[in-house]
Amino acid sequence: MLLAIVLLAAGAWFWMWLARRQDRAEPETWAQTFALFGMGLALALYAGYANVAVVGLFFPGRELSEVVGFTLGQGQSLIPVLILIVAASTEEILKFAVLWLAVYAKPCFNQIGDGVIFGIMVGLGFSVMENINYMWLFASSGSGTVVVFGTLMRTVATTMLHITATGLVGYGLGRAKFLGGRSRSVAWLYLVLAIVLHAVFNITVSLPAGILAAIPLVLIAFVYLMVKLHKPESRLVWTPVWVRKL
Repeated sequence: MLLAIVLLAAGAWFWMWLARRQDRAEPETWAQTFALFGMGLALALYAGYANVAVVGLFFPGRELSEVVGFTLGQGQSLIPVLILIVAASTEEILKFAVLWLAVYAKPCFNQIGDGVIFGIMVGLGFSVMENINYMWLFASSGSGTVVVFGTLMRTVATTMLHITATGLVGYGLGRAKFLGGRSRSVAWLYLVLAIVLHAVFNITVSLPAGILAAIPLVLIAFVYLMVKLHKPESRLVWTPVWVRKL
């Protein structure tokens, strides 16, 4: 259990360090970094209740817990798959709302790339809280190997999923804020892209040995996000800062 906690903490610090390293030209303050990280932590707690409510609304009589440890096989009901899609949609919409309400109009959001960094921090906090919950779930199995391996896989794959998906949402918001025109609709396009990425990941890991396919999937998406972050337009500082409505 101690090793799992160390892995979780080390993984969170690594991802935070990596994100801030991409933002060296005009770095955000540590206060901003931890504030967004904290928002992600709190949002994950809220999202758990929101997912239960949304699943209950769309699938009366079904439980969100049905998809915990779910493995997709031939002849099985598709309801758990639909629940995975609904959960992915709920979580990404909530993360979009946090970024929009908390930072979209702030003066510190003065680069398209800032949206990516802000999104990564919110996604990281969200993932850490999810990983803590799953670490305790793994611990209930009584197997130290399950706890360590499960925590490691979530620290790598699931964390990369969340920071990439929310980073994509932030990138879309950045384009909407500064480029305007057709780019306003791009904010919604990147939200849909984040939902699709999250849903495909959820479904993939529910397949036997699906994690082996899920890791390359999110790695490709993460590299795509980094390419977008390092484009010249993403690095351009917009002064004075003004806000386009979505």
